[in-house]
Amino acid sequence: MKKLIISDATPIIAFSRIGELELFHQIVGEILIPEEVSRELFEYKKTDVKSIKHCKWINVGAVKSKSDVELLMPTLDRGESEVIILSKELKASLVIIDELSARKVAMMLNLPLIGTVGLLIAAREKGLIDKVKPVWDKMIAQGVRYGEEFYRKVLDKIGEGG
Repeated sequence: MKKLIISDATPIIAFSRIGELELFHQIVGEILIPEEVSRELFEYKKTDVKSIKHCKWINVGAVKSKSDVELLMPTLDRGESEVIILSKELKASLVIIDELSARKVAMMLNLPLIGTVGLLIAAREKGLIDKVKPVWDKMIAQGVRYGEEFYRKVLDKIGEGG
């Protein structure tokens, strides 16, 4: 059975900003994004839209329960809410999300999670990159934000710190 991987916009944006959408694809393969995430990527011009439009491995799916999305919206934005509900509806194998509040909700719903940094670690483990830090630093230089303490702790844990 094929793995169903659903992603939020932020991880796609992070890889797009550094010109590494192909690396993202090599790590996870085909992904599904909800309609709102598609809007965030294409209508709000947060990324290199031209390169994303050529990614035939990014598919768009619709959430069935709009009311469940609305229930999450006081806490999360619409894109994150749709990612979580679509993942629950379709029993996703993996959910790619970075925002802490959305990750907490996904964990409460027992959804299998990974974020951008986890994808970089997976890329290193698969031999797609030699080190996480240089790629992560490029993302940070392009405006993708991470807490300094999180950054240091992760790099120390994976043996790339100080």
